[in-house]
Amino acid sequence: MRAIFFKLFFWSGVGPLLIWINKRRKQVPIFLFHRVSSNWDMFTEPLSPSQFKNIIIFLRRFYKLESLKKLLKSKPNELKNTAYVVFDDAMLDFYESSLPILKEQNVPVTVFVATEPVTKGNTIWNYQLFDFFLNTLFTEFELEIDNNIYRFKKDRNYYQDVMVFHQKMLHKSPDEISKLFDFISKQLEVEEINNFAPVCSWSHLTQISNLEIDLQAHTHSHSYLPKQSAEVMNKEFSLSKKEIKTKIGIETAMIAYPNGGYNNQVIELARKYFSYGFSVDEKFVNLNRLNDPIYRMIIPRFNVHDQCAEEILLRTFGFHKMLRNIKSSIGL
Repeated sequence: MRAIFFKLFFWSGVGPLLIWINKRRKQVPIFLFHRVSSNWDMFTEPLSPSQFKNIIIFLRRFYKLESLKKLLKSKPNELKNTAYVVFDDAMLDFYESSLPILKEQNVPVTVFVATEPVTKGNTIWNYQLFDFFLNTLFTEFELEIDNNIYRFKKDRNYYQDVMVFHQKMLHKSPDEISKLFDFISKQLEVEEINNFAPVCSWSHLTQISNLEIDLQAHTHSHSYLPKQSAEVMNKEFSLSKKEIKTKIGIETAMIAYPNGGYNNQVIELARKYFSYGFSVDEKFVNLNRLNDPIYRMIIPRFNVHDQCAEEILLRTFGFHKMLRNIKSSIGL
């Protein structure tokens, strides 16, 4: 029913009109994806391959899907009908499920790579954390972290409780997270994780690069940068840039901030290593501002998690925010 509602509303004429208006304003969208897989899980909620293909075909009806490099090198008047597809994390399912569809549809893509999990052959820490909660046999348990007790029960609130805990973990440094994972593993009696969402290997990324797919940096360990020290941030930037150069010979000019997190210090340090930075501010790219030295370090993207293509576009135009405001105003 949800998908039917958004399809009917979009094709009533509202969707195409909003797209037309936005193109005239010289604003373009960057659509950020993470996972496309037939193996669904409650924490990452990947799109299925068929859903992803339908979304790409739908976007092509309204936009010319171009590369990020063209966005950053062309004049605004040359870009007003464009949109962009990017992936964060370089998951193995990108190589297995997304890439064949993008090649078939002739759609350019940029993939932002967190280098440490690639080298270690596992996955980013966020997914490792989810793996603990997916694989523990306990149905009810608690964890004491930093003198705070977090209680969990595998009921309808389990997802929300885990996500709240995940938000707390964003404040930790890479070393702190590593130590906490040893503790959590013992507490939940999960000695080995299933690695349900592995990342690509360097071999995979070399193959991807040979297909002229754009690979860029996503830090080293996927740390939430605003909560890190300057020393940790410099390490995150320098190692990611160095490893991508060493392993596959690419000189990266772009950085996507993990979880979209940035502040003034993040911007200033990132500028030492990269020419462009990408956030997840859920806004259109203002083509007239790309020469602004600060704006080009916080270029916004839309995080795609809806399964219905029409709903994705309506969300970018603020439809969901408008509905929430209406509900709030009438007390629902």
